[in-house]
Amino acid sequence: MNFRGSARELAIRLFRSRGGQRFLDRIASHVDLWRGYGAGAYIETSGERVLFELTRGRHVAATNVVIFDVGANVGEFSVAAFNALGENIMIHAFEPARQTFEELSTRVAGNDHIVLNKTALGREENQRALYGVERDTGMASLFQRHLGDTETPAFQENVKVISLNDYCCGKGIGHIDLLKIDVEGFELEVLAGAEPLFNEGKVDMCSFEFGGCNLDSRTFLRDFFEFFTPYGMDIFRITPAATIVGLPRYHEQLEKFTTTNYVAIRRDPVAALESG
Repeated sequence: MNFRGSARELAIRLFRSRGGQRFLDRIASHVDLWRGYGAGAYIETSGERVLFELTRGRHVAATNVVIFDVGANVGEFSVAAFNALGENIMIHAFEPARQTFEELSTRVAGNDHIVLNKTALGREENQRALYGVERDTGMASLFQRHLGDTETPAFQENVKVISLNDYCCGKGIGHIDLLKIDVEGFELEVLAGAEPLFNEGKVDMCSFEFGGCNLDSRTFLRDFFEFFTPYGMDIFRITPAATIVGLPRYHEQLEKFTTTNYVAIRRDPVAALESG
């Protein structure tokens, strides 16, 4: 028997038991985590700070940088972006939940570089029901999520929804350097309301969270590939080591519904970064 055959026989003996399979599950879980799968919940551990390095790489002088924080929650991302990039940036933060918005307002009070908007972003202007659970305001969603037998998100409040394109037209914003979206499964609706901006090349980078909430919204990573590819943007996975890993094409194995962060980057900037 050749080496490959012997190795296969050994693997069968080791991993045919329930204990062997549990061991493989633990190994796979740890490996996936360091690849970024399941690491996307908190900016301190997700590796999202690489977004600020990428933004700085495009703006050596770090002037006139425009960042959108869609799904700002209590401001962790906005504050981290401001601290990382200095005072020559403008952040437009969107948080529709009343109580969360109050906490956000208190946290960034007096910071003229963060514009607060108590509204959600979506495909078009309307009103939608926001659902939430008491234990974690960060899980509020415009979809009524299924979180298992322990709890069911309940109606929280009605919130206003506007489109990103309408907002930019109203504010005279002609370019977005970094668009960050974390809206618990509603990401593609936000992107649909921003299509004119992408079509005109006005968004350089767009980061988005993907995970269990996309099961509730019935959206897949494939949908993001189909959205970004026609606009000349490539998708990268963000790792906890604050690096990005290119995903040159879609395949089914990418569909992992654990909280993971991705970033879509316009191709020209990517080429410049990789050659630098």
